[in-house]
Amino acid sequence: NPEAGGGIGGTGSVSVSSVSSGAVTKLSSVNISGTEYDTSNALYCIDSGPCSTEDRLKVGMVVLVRGTVQLPSQGTASRIADTVTFDETVEGVVQTVAPDGSSVIVLGQLVEVNQDTVIDGDIADKSIRSLKPGVDVIVVSGLVAADGHIVATLIMKRSGTPHFEVQGMIKNHDVAGKRFEIGQLLIDYSGADVSSMTAGMMMSWNNRLVHARGDEWQVRSEAPNGASLRATRVKPLSLTVDDSAEAKLQGFITQLTLSGEFSINNHPIKVSLATKFEGGTEKDLVLGKHLFIHGSLMQGVLEADEVIFK
Repeated sequence: NPEAGGGIGGTGSVSVSSVSSGAVTKLSSVNISGTEYDTSNALYCIDSGPCSTEDRLKVGMVVLVRGTVQLPSQGTASRIADTVTFDETVEGVVQTVAPDGSSVIVLGQLVEVNQDTVIDGDIADKSIRSLKPGVDVIVVSGLVAADGHIVATLIMKRSGTPHFEVQGMIKNHDVAGKRFEIGQLLIDYSGADVSSMTAGMMMSWNNRLVHARGDEWQVRSEAPNGASLRATRVKPLSLTVDDSAEAKLQGFITQLTLSGEFSINNHPIKVSLATKFEGGTEKDLVLGKHLFIHGSLMQGVLEADEVIFK
């Protein structure tokens, strides 16, 4: 296993790199999908702003934590976070709200609300039914489940100037026209920073999971609940490192190949005979399944030790 940032950290204990991506389930230290990190010296990088030591995390935020894990020869492992990064899953003006409060549409994305979704106290009655379409701007943190479908883990109201942001799977990429779609949203990236997208020189970006932000949006009448966005930046979703002795990832299967290989957040996941399954079997690895993966990251591939079905 790679020992990036490794070395010996005291008698009989080894320090190796750790990376986790998932929803925050507990504050004080940071707990992500059951994995606890000491954040006393962490830098918080919130929504593309400058990183600082100010902890503005909320339960339900989907974050990326990079740090180290101390593996003592006896006793339990302890994890220390170096950086905690949060990017919004979608932010924009509410287009429609389902009468039963089960979903809301923002920037052409269907945002699903379930019993685990945290509704922030700044939303009246902590109910999305109180949101006003065409008026209220919301910030959603969650997981991309399929094209144009986000399962929300946290919904907050935005006061002040909104940024327009969206995460999702690219479809109908028009290379010459410099545009693509995510759900019912048409994104024009002709004036955007796409340097991190073109690094691998892939011509078509279809099926890649990306985070796009922009400065202008409007309703697009050609599609039901349609919208268009002028992007200022498009970047791929990733764990930002290629190697880590410990890697934990929460998400939905959005890509599946014929050979049974699958991806979560653009990350190829490799299962082997040694992989343990909980709550399902290898046969249950189908599109749209919600999983926790524990393993190690080797050259960008997450080698799964454990697959837990949500």
